[in-house]
Amino acid sequence: MLHTAKVLFTIIGAAGLKSFKLNEVKRKQQYIEDFHERNRFTQLQPKLWARNILNTAGVKVKVHGDLPYYKEPVLYVANHEGNFDIPVLISTILQPFGFVSKQEVEKIPFLKDWMDLMHCIYIDRKDRRSGVKMLKSAIQNLNDGYSILIFPEGTRSKGEGIQEFKAGALKMAQKAKVNIVPVVIKGTSEIMEKNDHNKIKEGNVHVKMLDPIEPSIFKEYSLQDVTTMIERKIKTQYEKL
Repeated sequence: MLHTAKVLFTIIGAAGLKSFKLNEVKRKQQYIEDFHERNRFTQLQPKLWARNILNTAGVKVKVHGDLPYYKEPVLYVANHEGNFDIPVLISTILQPFGFVSKQEVEKIPFLKDWMDLMHCIYIDRKDRRSGVKMLKSAIQNLNDGYSILIFPEGTRSKGEGIQEFKAGALKMAQKAKVNIVPVVIKGTSEIMEKNDHNKIKEGNVHVKMLDPIEPSIFKEYSLQDVTTMIERKIKTQYEKL
């Protein structure tokens, strides 16, 4: 339990301490003219925070294959095993990105401030209008040059296989005409979810980034077809990790 307490302190306490750096980051980013350099600078602290969480938890991440850095905005599409998916992917993916999060997280002040700076988007799954608003915000962010990570399953699988992907999740890539980059993640549920959330264990997590899918694919295939295709690609690689 001491190990779990240390990790939870790192997640909450360190995030709170980094909130003191928020104004400094906002001030300095104004003087960085290059968009990509400014974006990387903005996510430096979140990356350090994520890596600190993983180090404290004893989580080792094994990357399979290459991790390209895309200068153009992309939609990262990943399967969703557990709560540790976000720190793993923030620490691993080279390109800065925001992500779609449940609305409850918006109520945590110091986390919300950083997530807003990362161009994250919130959704209330109980409110259909929230989904429409989220889609519009996501398309705008992609058009403005900011990449986004989304979990099309909509909820954590908790290590019980990959659940069905929701086609609506990919509509933002279709509308914004950006590449889709599938990402496979495996092992995060072993860290927390399979322990009934009462204990955080050390463990290994595997990450693999697949080849990008160009937006021209929607000229040949429907949104549902593309969603099914990506789901199968991720499932196939998931079973190999």
